[in-house]
Amino acid sequence: MSETLVKHVTIPEDVMISRVEDEIVLLNLESEQYFALDDIGARVWELLSEYGSTDIVIEQISTEYDVEPEVFRGDLTKLLADLKEAGLVSIQE
Repeated sequence: MSETLVKHVTIPEDVMISRVEDEIVLLNLESEQYFALDDIGARVWELLSEYGSTDIVIEQISTEYDVEPEVFRGDLTKLLADLKEAGLVSIQE
């Protein structure tokens, strides 16, 4: 993934999602890679699942958590790179 934030993210069919209290645990059934997301990460995941658009995620998270969009953009870029590496999202650049 390049330094530029992608615009659209999808979740592969072989990813299992489980909510445990305020966290979400993701498991790629094929590769057995897993990832745990804290409460903010869980909210990001919910928005990605619903909309698939990073622009909407940035707008919503910036408003809900009072964070500057450009600051959050960097965090989201890193998170998506980690999720892609674990096979938990597909990215259309």
